[in-house]
Amino acid sequence: LSAEPKDVYTVDWQQFERKPAPDGLQPYMKGLALRDTNYNPDFYQASQDINWAYGESRQGSLDGVIAIDQSIAPALLKILGPIYLPEFDVTLTDQNYFTILQYYIETNKDDPETPKRILLAFIKEALQKVATPDNILKVTQFAPQMIAEKHVQVAMFDPELEAIVKKYSLDGTLQAPEAKLDYLHINAINVGGNKGDRLLSRDYEHTTTIANDGSVSINLKGTWTNHWSDKEADQIRALFPQIDKLPRQIRENFWHVI
Repeated sequence: LSAEPKDVYTVDWQQFERKPAPDGLQPYMKGLALRDTNYNPDFYQASQDINWAYGESRQGSLDGVIAIDQSIAPALLKILGPIYLPEFDVTLTDQNYFTILQYYIETNKDDPETPKRILLAFIKEALQKVATPDNILKVTQFAPQMIAEKHVQVAMFDPELEAIVKKYSLDGTLQAPEAKLDYLHINAINVGGNKGDRLLSRDYEHTTTIANDGSVSINLKGTWTNHWSDKEADQIRALFPQIDKLPRQIRENFWHVI
């Protein structure tokens, strides 16, 4: 088994056709590029758009799509230990992973076609470290938890394979609402590449009231809190003291995004 990591921008910049963006995304974009196609909360439906955009980027067709979110990277670092990236002369740990990647991605204006080059370097070194027998065992032991928490989702386009994926609840398909079922799904997507999600906490209060006449009213209240503080800024400056010497536009854009 071999894997070739690619920066999504090097692929979707070859995309000739784009589907119109759904209504909710129209204020931000006219059409869906490959990097935007995972917007649908139903992962199997999203995988259809991913497959279409991948084909339109002259990459061929896919047998299936496996999605792994960024929560897995620090979890891997926690069990594998620090990973040194010689190309960037930095060492990633489970504590600094997000901060270091944010810095290099958002301040790297010299290589706009592959802004996520540091992520490719991390994948390369991580695959080499995982390949040892001891580490393979560690990864297989923590994988079930990542799957159970939906950090991994799978869509296969062969019906027999998809049936297996569904059997183990890996497909990410949303449950269809049923009659007389109190059903709630909250989906929040990140438009524009903002990197502040890890500092957000989301709290929801869902109340259902049944009146004497049998009518039902439902109220949903949501509170999002951003926990950004001077402490976060100090930690970034401690890792990258050169940040205040960057060109003003790059420096201001970095702090805005973070």
